[in-house]
Amino acid sequence: MAKVELADFLWEHGAPGGADDALIEEAIGVLEAGARGRGLALAYLLKSRSLWHVKGREKERLVWAERGLSLARKLDAKDLLVRGLGYRSFARVGLGDIRGALEEGREALRLAHSLGLGAETARVYSNAGQWIAENDPAASLEFTRECFEFAERRGITEHAMFMRAHLVSHLLNTGQWDEALQLADVVAGSPVDPWTRRLALRRKAQMLLLRADVPGATMIVSELLFQVRKGAPVHQLVDVLELAAHLEWRRGRTTTALSLVDEIERTGLEISGWDLLELLPILGRAGRADHARRLLGIAVPAGSIGQQHALAAARAIVTEAEGRLEEGARLYGEAAERWEKFGYVSDRGEALIGAGRCLVGLKRLDEARLRLGEARKVVEPLGARLFLDDIEELLRRMGAHSL
Repeated sequence: MAKVELADFLWEHGAPGGADDALIEEAIGVLEAGARGRGLALAYLLKSRSLWHVKGREKERLVWAERGLSLARKLDAKDLLVRGLGYRSFARVGLGDIRGALEEGREALRLAHSLGLGAETARVYSNAGQWIAENDPAASLEFTRECFEFAERRGITEHAMFMRAHLVSHLLNTGQWDEALQLADVVAGSPVDPWTRRLALRRKAQMLLLRADVPGATMIVSELLFQVRKGAPVHQLVDVLELAAHLEWRRGRTTTALSLVDEIERTGLEISGWDLLELLPILGRAGRADHARRLLGIAVPAGSIGQQHALAAARAIVTEAEGRLEEGARLYGEAAERWEKFGYVSDRGEALIGAGRCLVGLKRLDEARLRLGEARKVVEPLGARLFLDDIEELLRRMGAHSL
């Protein structure tokens, strides 16, 4: 049981990738040979969690979660039952069962509430908040605030800060950047675990980069790269590598950016629609359309509405990279409409710029001006200087100086 609890601790506190998994595997082997008790049920659930970000093992996540749930029911271990429902919900997301995932997440939350399990309720809140964000961003903002207020009232500060870090992401996506930056500083300046701090700083760096504060973004990325390369779960490593690749690309260091893309692929981590939005622009603008098409082909199926939109935008990026500008303009336009309905502001702006870029290439200049005008109205309130620079560059190519 001690090894299982240590594995749980290592995951929660951002230990190097594989450190927790090795303990879980060892513990399962020992515990299955003895009494099938609480320790084994928890080990099964942690095994499911350890596979959350591993490519090609989506069904296995579900199998391990169900094993843990089955044993938890036999043992009448209510807290593990709550946790298991949450983990199985996440496994369903990976298999594209969005409705089932949300229903099971809500069931876990109801059970945790009814049993008065404060820590487990906070845990389910944090997991459910992430899933809701992928399907209903507007509801997620309110839900996430409710999450950290619940945790704070009960003195569960670790979960409260973790949810504050996720709120930074929600605020970024929905265009509330000033509040997001302020909250990121609060989280990063608090005594939090490395994972939570990295999440807040990574989002801050994204906003600083798009606001053309390249030195500020570079300072954060350098710190994060040092930390994750010293030791962090592989999905955290990839998150930072993606940001670093995007930063290098925007700084004009395409070769370095491409080497980081290659490093990400070597990790073997599954590629999601969100990952594609970071990687494909680099490959497309570097003339690597075949590479971009290959990544699009191996991406995991969309497990949420948000990922469906991300994959739609990714198809537009690849189509443009392949030189099919007519189709690219259409797909970017559709992506922009998706993001508008979903409430993701900067993603909508980026899709509109992509449509404008394709239309400029097609010399359909009046249509291009309309798209770029829409894009400017979207990104200007964000202070997204890099996007505004992209727009101005396209206008210069058109021989225009204003909209």
